Amino acid sequence: MIFEVMKYRGFMQALNYYPSVSSTLLRLLPKSYAETFATHKQLTHEKVQRRIERKVTYNDLTANLLNPDHKLERYQIDGNCSTLIIAGSETTSTALSATTYYLTQYPEAKAKVIQEVRSTFQKPGEITSISVNQLKYLPACFTEAMRRFPPGPAVFPRRVPREGAWVAGHWIPGGMQVGICHFAANNSRLNFQDPKRFIPERWLGDPAYAKDDRHAMQVFSVGPRNCLGQSLAKLELHLVLCRFIWEFDWELSPESENWDHDTPVFNTWGVKPLRIFLTPVSR
Repeated sequence: MIFEVMKYRGFMQALNYYPSVSSTLLRLLPKSYAETFATHKQLTHEKVQRRIERKVTYNDLTANLLNPDHKLERYQIDGNCSTLIIAGSETTSTALSATTYYLTQYPEAKAKVIQEVRSTFQKPGEITSISVNQLKYLPACFTEAMRRFPPGPAVFPRRVPREGAWVAGHWIPGGMQVGICHFAANNSRLNFQDPKRFIPERWLGDPAYAKDDRHAMQVFSVGPRNCLGQSLAKLELHLVLCRFIWEFDWELSPESENWDHDTPVFNTWGVKPLRIFLTPVSR
């Protein structure tokens, strides 16, 4: 559902560039897009209502939104929660799938991360939000996977101030929209050596990749509007994959060969299911 919602939003954003014919183009959109978006809004409203009725006293992701001192209207609360659901679900699952997939394609990296996790933790109860911070290779695997297959690969537009501005040595007139395509920047030879290969070591000080422009990779964006949930996302990713690696051996199913090829994008990826074979680790 989330990808269909993003597809609908993408079309609606595109219509803003054609105001004279937007009403005509809107009628050409499949009804299923609008219906899916309406369903998402309704489900979000119901989730928010259940959270309100629980009247919990601890802080969670919605505590500030529901704080009466902030005087937010209900539609504003629903809208923010809708964004939290979209931004925090599909992107996280895509990052997990991409990392799992690339590890199957690069056995040496897979062996290293397995060795790190299983030698660090002797039992699953030791894997916590604090203890995973001691890992080095696993976070590098995530970073490299998100470089190769950024969960939000499209352009996040920004509008140039009215007076215009110099951007990277180019004069941009005021009012123009500018942005950087994460997928293009992350997979460019101008920024990374061997950009199409999965090499976690490039994030661990390997001198062979000292000339990589690591600052070019900003999958969580930069500045005051960067991803406010990135710390939570990284924690979730590290905990889930760490426990997964501790519990299972895995191999890619033949039907998921070239999983990262020919994938449609509407702000997020319309990823195919990642099929893998799991075997519980014998201890």
